Amino acid sequence: MNATRTLALAALIFSLLTPVAHAEQLSTPASILVGAYFPNSPDLRDGVALLLATEYMANPYAGFELDWGGFSTSDNHDASGTIEWFAACVKLAVPVAFVEPYVLGGVGIDYKGVPGFPLHAAGGINFNFGLFQIGAEARQVWLQGDGHDYDGLMIMTKLGYRF
Repeated sequence: MNATRTLALAALIFSLLTPVAHAEQLSTPASILVGAYFPNSPDLRDGVALLLATEYMANPYAGFELDWGGFSTSDNHDASGTIEWFAACVKLAVPVAFVEPYVLGGVGIDYKGVPGFPLHAAGGINFNFGLFQIGAEARQVWLQGDGHDYDGLMIMTKLGYRF
């Protein structure tokens, strides 16, 4: 009985706040994401992650994102490198008022570093304040090449502007 009331209250709040989210979601944000790269391989060291992203939401719940960026790392023999790519992603979001949790996934083309097509999947949360957006994202990247396994986790903070 108590769980039923809680679910009914949550559904009511969601239905009241969704129109507010709809009004804010139909803009196109451009964002910079900065954070850390944590490789799965013990042969690589932690590094820095940087992405520039823009997205288009066809409706408040689905859209696509284009990314440019990557991460830097080094191996245990101090040979360092930068992995950079262009990527296209599909994004699914559940906006409620100014809060926007989301998941995305996509594929890129690596143009510097390791030839390949890095796959990635991410989850994150955005907080939309008028034209400004802040958030956090965790992104898993899968990429092998150049004698290394570059699979790893990117944890990033996000700052964006909606235009």
